[in-house]
Amino acid sequence: METPNTTTADLDNFYGELKKYQASFVDAQKNELTTLLNKKLIQLQEVPFPHRKQEDWKYTNIKKKLLANYRLDKLPGKMSKVVLKEIPQDFHHFVFINGKLSKLLSNNTKAIKFIHLDPLDDAYFIEPGSIHFQASNNFCDLLNISTLREGIQIHITKDNAPTKPIAISHFFTAECKHNIISPRIAISLDTNMALDVFEQFQYKGLQDSPFTLNNVTELRLEAGAKLEYVQLQNTTTPTLHFNTIKGNLYRDAHVNITNLTYGGEVSRNNFCINLQEEGATAILNGLYNLKDGQHSDQFVEINHNAPHTDSHQLFKGVLDDNSHGVFTGKVYIKKYSLQANSTQTNKNLLLSPKAHIDTRPQLEIYADDVKCTHGATIGQLNDEEIFYLETRGINQKRAKEMVATGFGEDVLFKIQNEQIRDVAKSLL
Repeated sequence: METPNTTTADLDNFYGELKKYQASFVDAQKNELTTLLNKKLIQLQEVPFPHRKQEDWKYTNIKKKLLANYRLDKLPGKMSKVVLKEIPQDFHHFVFINGKLSKLLSNNTKAIKFIHLDPLDDAYFIEPGSIHFQASNNFCDLLNISTLREGIQIHITKDNAPTKPIAISHFFTAECKHNIISPRIAISLDTNMALDVFEQFQYKGLQDSPFTLNNVTELRLEAGAKLEYVQLQNTTTPTLHFNTIKGNLYRDAHVNITNLTYGGEVSRNNFCINLQEEGATAILNGLYNLKDGQHSDQFVEINHNAPHTDSHQLFKGVLDDNSHGVFTGKVYIKKYSLQANSTQTNKNLLLSPKAHIDTRPQLEIYADDVKCTHGATIGQLNDEEIFYLETRGINQKRAKEMVATGFGEDVLFKIQNEQIRDVAKSLL
C-alpha cells in the first residue's frame, strides 16, 4: 500500500524482494510453515507502510533506513565458541548467529521441549499442527513472519520445567550488512509453570554495517503461570531494530518484563499484552539510555479484558547529546473489566539541551469501579548534585554518569531473578 513520500517503485522493490525470498523455500506450497509465511506476506501488503502521518508512528520515521536495509541474503550461521564467554554458562541457552539457531553453541536444549523451525531447510519435516506462531495485523509482526529465517517454540510443562533460567543470545556479524534479520520465538507455559528468560543482542565486527533486526516474541501463560523476561540491547552499531513482545495471560498468570535499550541508531520496542482472565497481572519496565543522535521509541499497549486484572508500567529514559526518545503508553480498560488496577509512569532525564523526549501516557476506561493512574516527568541534571560530587574529587563527566546511573537503577531492581539481574548489570 502506497503511503505519503513512499513511491510505488520503492514498495514494489521492497515486496518483490520478500516474494523472491519466499520462492526459495523448500517445497514452498507443501508444508504448514511456508504456507503460513506466504499468507502473512499477502496480509503485509494490505497494511499501510509506517509513516509519520500515522498516529502510532508520529515521532519515528523508519522509511529511509528500512528501504535501504531489507535484503535477504543467505548468511553464515557459524561463529567461534569464544562468544560463549558472554553467555551465562549455568543457564540453558539458545544461540542465534545472524538469525540462525546454532545447535553447536546452544546447550541443554534436550532438557526443554522446543521445536526448531527453519523455512529454508527443516520446515518440510515439521509435524503437521505443531506450528503455533500467530501474527497480528501489526506491520512489524507481519514483516517478521513474512521474512522468517529461523524460529523456535518453547513449551514448558510439568514434565520439563527447567530449574535454571533460559538465555537467548543473538550475535551478528558484518555479513548482515543491508539485510533484514527476523528471528521469532514463541514461549508457552502450562498451568502453574514458572520460567525466567534473559535475552541479549550482541554485535561482532559490524562497525559501520547497517542492517535491520526485527525480532518477535510471543507469550502464552496459562492459569497461574509466572514468567520473568529480561531483554538487553547494547550496541553502537547503526542498526534499525524492531523489537516486539506480545502475550496473552489467563487466570492468575503473571509476567514481569524488563527491557534495557542501550544502543542502535533507531529502535522501536513494541509491547502488547492482553489480560484475558481474572487475576492476570502484567508488569512492564523499561530503561532507554541514548546518546549520539540515537532514537528509541517505546510503544506499549495493555488490554484489560477481564475484571480484577492488574498492570504496572515504569519506563525511564536517560538522554544525552542530540538523542531522541519516545514513549507511548496505552492502557485500555474494557467494558465489564471491574476493579481493574493500572499504574503507568514515564520519567526522563535530559543530560543535554539538545536531547528531546516525546511522551504520551494514555488511558481509555470503559468500566466502572477501577483504579488507574498515569504520569510523565521530564527533568534535567541537578546542578547541586553535580557540584556536591565535584567537591569530593569526582570530575564532571563521571559525576554526570553517576547521577544518570542512579536515576535508572530502580528499573534494574525490578528484575526479580538475582542471577539475571547480576548479568544485566555486568553487561551494561
